[in-house]
Amino acid sequence: MNWMDKVIIEGRHVSKQNSLDLFWPGSSITFKVKTKSLQLKMCDTVGESEYLVIVDQEAKHQFVVNQDSIYTLWEENEVREVEITLHRLNDFSRGTTSIELSQFNGDFLPINKKKKQITYYGNSITVGYANVDTTGTDNSLYTSNYKAFSSLTSRALSASQNVIAKSGIGITMSWGDYIMPQIYNRIDPTDSTSVWDFQQDTTDLVVVNLMQNDYWLSGHPAHERYIHWIGRQQLRKEDFIQSYASFLKQLRKAHPQAPIICVLGCMDVVKEDSPFIDYVDEAVKELDDKSIYRLNFPYLAKEAHPNVDMHQAMSDILVQYIREHQLL
Repeated sequence: MNWMDKVIIEGRHVSKQNSLDLFWPGSSITFKVKTKSLQLKMCDTVGESEYLVIVDQEAKHQFVVNQDSIYTLWEENEVREVEITLHRLNDFSRGTTSIELSQFNGDFLPINKKKKQITYYGNSITVGYANVDTTGTDNSLYTSNYKAFSSLTSRALSASQNVIAKSGIGITMSWGDYIMPQIYNRIDPTDSTSVWDFQQDTTDLVVVNLMQNDYWLSGHPAHERYIHWIGRQQLRKEDFIQSYASFLKQLRKAHPQAPIICVLGCMDVVKEDSPFIDYVDEAVKELDDKSIYRLNFPYLAKEAHPNVDMHQAMSDILVQYIREHQLL
């Protein structure tokens, strides 16, 4: 039996003969083993993908896959039973990581899969962009999806997760090369032929947190990224409503049974004078789907991307909402 059949893999990934490729933030591999050490052979297309190692539910250390090498996740002097999780911290712009088990001497132990699954579609907020930055510079190097509202929520609800998120992405426009309607259905987000099989999808709940980048760029129509995606015309209220509604229709087709929570915040897309709150409200109303819900996070991140405390606050609000509405 292949080693990948003996572990729990969360997040969309590509499996090969003896290795797998990880792309998305929040993707993870959990090993339950009896051994003295666990090592993985890892290489990365960019060399900036960062991972956190969690041992027996406790975060231990993190590292960047900056070279083709063997990385020691855990090592002790004596053989013992241990559960080890490797959690991807940043998004696919930092590279695709290929992972292979290296020289394993030990036993794989039975491991239980989580009973529920949440899929998140989001931007930098869902990724956790710069949430552990303490320099005040909003530096993307200090990004931890493990401490993002998405992963915090999944752990609070004992759910597995698919985090389909990219910093800078929107529905109508983006800071980068993709908008979410182009990549929401991909395994490898950079490959249009790498399509996720929604027929095999086990998502129990969908959380959407998008439109922050649409909001900011729409206020700067002369910006190069606005012109790249939209051209010289000014988008109208109806354009945003229809674009969001159209994306929701795509998600409903992909996840026909799952409740969908449409979230905004906690950056300036939810500040008092933002029209995007009404845009999303009207798009949801247009679908007339009783299993699509609306939730706004408060306007917490007024100077930079949300920090860890703000992510915890968002997660607390979301977890309470999910429990109150019995959505999972």
